[in-house]
Order: sequence, then C-alpha cells, then structure tokens
Amino acid sequence: MAVSFAYVLHGYSNFKESFSRIKKGERAAGLFATVAVYGLGCVALTAGAIIFFAVFSRSAMVALFVSLTVVLFMYGPFRQYVCNVVRMKRKAVITASCVLLVVSLCAAGLYYAKKDSADGRMLMWKVSAKTVTHNPVEGSGLGTFAANYAESQADYFEKYPESAYKAVAGVPEYAFNEYLHVASELGVVGLALLLSVIIVAFVNLRQGNDPYAYGLLALAVFALFSYPFSILSLKILLVLYVASSANCRLDENKKRRVSRLALAALTLYGGVVLAFLVPVYQEKVEMVGEWKKAASIAGYDSEYAARDYASLVQWHTDNPAFLFEYGRLHHLNGNYALSNRILSEGAALSADPMFYNVIGNNYKAMGEAALAERSYRKAFDILPNRMYPKYLIMKLYDDNGDGEKARSIAREILSFDVKIESSATLEMQELARDLLENGG
Repeated sequence: MAVSFAYVLHGYSNFKESFSRIKKGERAAGLFATVAVYGLGCVALTAGAIIFFAVFSRSAMVALFVSLTVVLFMYGPFRQYVCNVVRMKRKAVITASCVLLVVSLCAAGLYYAKKDSADGRMLMWKVSAKTVTHNPVEGSGLGTFAANYAESQADYFEKYPESAYKAVAGVPEYAFNEYLHVASELGVVGLALLLSVIIVAFVNLRQGNDPYAYGLLALAVFALFSYPFSILSLKILLVLYVASSANCRLDENKKRRVSRLALAALTLYGGVVLAFLVPVYQEKVEMVGEWKKAASIAGYDSEYAARDYASLVQWHTDNPAFLFEYGRLHHLNGNYALSNRILSEGAALSADPMFYNVIGNNYKAMGEAALAERSYRKAFDILPNRMYPKYLIMKLYDDNGDGEKARSIAREILSFDVKIESSATLEMQELARDLLENGG
C-alpha cells in the first residue's frame, strides 16, 4: 500500500500527460505502459485497503501511517501547503493542535482496542531489552533468543512477583521488535549493521525518487512492533528494496550492463544452489514425515518410538518441539538422566517452561527432590500465570511427606487467579482441595 500510494501520488502528472497524448491519437508503447502501470497501482492500493482494514493490525496501521505521512511531505504541492500554513502562525497552531489531538486519540484507541495484547508487547520489549545485556557487544548467538528470553522473564517475575504483567505473560519465539531481537542475538554490532543497511537503502531510494523507499520505511517501522524479518515473504521484500536502492545510483547504460551480469550470476548461482540444496531439502522433508510417523506411535509404544526418534535426532538438533517429544519419551521409558540431557538441549532453544516441568519430574523420579523443586520453580517463574508448576510442587511435597508445605501450596492453588479455566485447572484445584480436607 505504501509503494502503491507513493506511485499513484507522485506519478499522477506522468499518467495525466500520457493519457492525454493517447487521447490525441499517439500510439507509443511507453504511453500505454505508463497508463497500465498507473492503473495497476490504483488497483493494488484499493485491494490493499480492503484487506488492511479487515485484518485490523495495529502494528500495520502505525507503519502505514508513518510511511504515508512521509509520502505526503515528499509531495511538492502538499509540502507547499504545509509551508503556507506554517507561515500563518495562528492557523499553524490550530492545525498542529488538531493533528496532535487526533493522533493522541487514535493512539489511545489502538491501545484500548486490544489492551491485553498491548500490555503483552510491553512486557516482551522489557524482557527482550534485558536479554541484550547478557552479551551487549556481539550478542548471544543466532537462535538463542527464546532461551535467553525465558531466563530474563523468570528473573523479571522473581524481582517483581506482583507485577500486573503477570496475567499477560507468554512464551514468545520472537521479541515482536526485530531490532531488540537482532541486538539480543548479534549484539549492538549486528544491530548497527542492520540499521546501516536500512538507512542507506532508504536514502538511496529516496534520492532516486523510487516508491520502494516508502515500502522500506513501512517495513522498518512495522519491525518495531512485529517480526517481519522472520517471515520469508517479507524477508524477500527487504532484499528487493535493498537491491533496488543500489540500482538508484546507476545511469541507464550501467543499469543495463548490471542487469545482464546479474541475470548471468543469478542463473549460475541458482543452478549451484538447486544442485546442492534440493536433495538436502528432499531428505529433510522425508525426515519430517518420519518424525510424524514416530510421533503417531509414541502414545502406545514409547520404547519403539524412542528408537525411531534416536535415528532422526541428527535432523532436528535445532528443533525444540522434536527435542521435547524425544526427551519426554525417555522420561516415560525411565531413562531420566538421558531425558534431562535432551530436554536441556531443547530448553536452550525455547522459552517454553514445560521443558523444566518434565526435567523436574525426572529429578523427582531419581530422588533428587531439591533439584526437582528448583526446576518446577523455574518453570513457574518463567510463566507465573500457569498453575501446573505449583501443582507439581504440591505433589512433590506431599509424596515426600512434607504435609505442611504441601498444604501451603494447596492454598495458593485454590486462590490462584486462573488465566484460562479448563478441565485441567479445575482438576488441579479439586486435588488441592482434597489434600487440604483429607490430608492428601
């Protein structure tokens, strides 16, 4: 929408002139192309608007507002109008006040439209900023964000146990702010490189009067509130904008030469990539299929399923969902130490507290009550709006004969503010009530 709006607004004079010449009888191909592309821009803008308001994405609204505002200020007649208003001070003050009031009301409306979601984002940004401090210069490494987030969120709720954010806490894979995510994994060095690429690309596109400048701006603003650089289609758009920015500095002859070289290089590179990666990708797809088969039998033959998982683990060392299932199978089979090793590898890639619940169950089965309690408490600290870790702690105390502590936790469970009530939460509270009434 940002690219289309910029093209429609800035290209209107060319469209009007080309259309006028066609009406006078000229039949040049370039004139028809100009009119056709302008029409496509109008269609794209209209179609985008229909989808845009149906989706109701607040992040997209902010990104589009910023981009369209810049587009308007880059448009000569509108900029001239603003300058004229500014010269008339009284009119300028009234206009600025009205604009500020409208923007404030819109911002408040966007916040209260999905208040819990907005509060959840605020928590994610606070905790994500904390993960940056783990290794601020060079970052903690690619793929480490989720685990670092879990550690930082646990520290946050340990420090602020009565925080209002407790009700909206979750276990996100992303920071919902790409710049914080990059800073966490690649440090300020990686963040500086990313910002440099975006800023230089935007300046080049703007100086070349390329509508892609405003698409890049919208994408960069959207990245403040979401995770577009983790979505393939939007990553492709980012590459397209950056590549186009390099093209803006070339004259027409150089553009043609570069285009021919780029086509030859792309053909060669594409052939090499296809030759090497397609077989690997096909094998990966087959291994995912084998994983699904193994998962389908895990419920009734955990030992056989565990052997299948062992043959597939080399393909899924970076997949926390696979590692959780694999570790849980070993827990069911009584291989508690091996289960904990696998689950620890998965926990290093994920923010899901369920890893620590199963690790605690393993320690409990091995007779390591202190380590089991520590694992359960870590699971609760990561996500203090879930009752399950508290229930596991209550059972641990009860099974070890520590009735007073078990009853204390049972009272906490009965007074627990449940985020989403379910049959599981009702059953846990019923068992806690039974423990208090009947002694376990």
